[in-house]
Amino acid sequence: MGAYPWVTMRRLGPASRAELAALKRLCYMGLDSETLCRRVTGRLTRALALDAFCFPAADPSTALPVHIVHEGRPPEAFDEFLDRVYLRSIISDIGRCAALPRRVLLVEEMLEGSLGGRDPYVDVMLRPYGLHHEVHLSLALRGTPWGHLCLSRRTREYDREERALLECLVPHLRAGLRAAWLRAAMSARPDVGIGVVLLDGAGRIEMANAVAERFLASPGAASGLAPLAGLRWLARLLCRTLDDDGVLTVPLVVLGHGGGARACRLSAERVPHDDGSPRTLILLEPTRFTETPGALRALGLTGREADVACAVVRGATAADTARQLGISPHTVLHHLRRVYEKLGVSSRPELALRLAGVARRDQPGGTR
Repeated sequence: MGAYPWVTMRRLGPASRAELAALKRLCYMGLDSETLCRRVTGRLTRALALDAFCFPAADPSTALPVHIVHEGRPPEAFDEFLDRVYLRSIISDIGRCAALPRRVLLVEEMLEGSLGGRDPYVDVMLRPYGLHHEVHLSLALRGTPWGHLCLSRRTREYDREERALLECLVPHLRAGLRAAWLRAAMSARPDVGIGVVLLDGAGRIEMANAVAERFLASPGAASGLAPLAGLRWLARLLCRTLDDDGVLTVPLVVLGHGGGARACRLSAERVPHDDGSPRTLILLEPTRFTETPGALRALGLTGREADVACAVVRGATAADTARQLGISPHTVLHHLRRVYEKLGVSSRPELALRLAGVARRDQPGGTR
């Protein structure tokens, strides 16, 4: 599992301790995830003399990157990444990395045991840009990914103290990303109307209606990040995953972290074009964070607590919920008390309001 925090801290000199303290303050300032990613990587670039970095925030239920902050590579590098690396590389597999016992790994450590020690990530994202030393931070907790940070340099290996600093940073950065995702999810509203996206045979977006365009618009578009908007990643993945005649559904995804968060259900289907060539049709249907118990588990609820919370939002009584779940009313009330404690509410109406994304600003977890 790696070193314990207090053991790792012993490796840090005064300058590294001061840097860690500054980074920890950023993690608990209540920033949205994109701002947090930018400010943390800005400090790390100066402290570690980085030549490049790539920082995708992940959707915790699917391990898909929903937005990405990067420097040191041109935007077109990520088109190559989508075409030649994504879903083909063990290094870029956020879900796989989330299951690893260690949270800070060098690229060469991630390649141990791979066939020939080669990976398309190295050939596409490192060598063309003269990057020879890269360390990865898997920001996962108990297998649930919240993000994945890649820090790259051209000439100098990462020494023991630098890696110790990053190990100490991981739990705090993970906590900051998780809090930002929860704030975004809790405040997200379903969009009005259904988004429609059509992809060509290569998985590139060919057409999108006005609703889908709002999802496609990246907060970082002015910085050349538009090709990395969360929906573009999801669309490419859905297109690759479908069988020729298949249909695939992603029940809940929160796109656009921060003030513009929107929740949607994605469904993809293979359709023929007029000329007979294959196309992929993706629909983005309005949904709410509370519509699936699985989404509520990201709040820290157990599976049964999430079931009870969803029943409360639907207006079910304790007796109705007990019958639906096959448990006693006493057990329902026990789970409900635990839900209240975890979400910082004290009544059913308050819980319903919180989960509907309209928490007051002065409540814990409310929008800021």
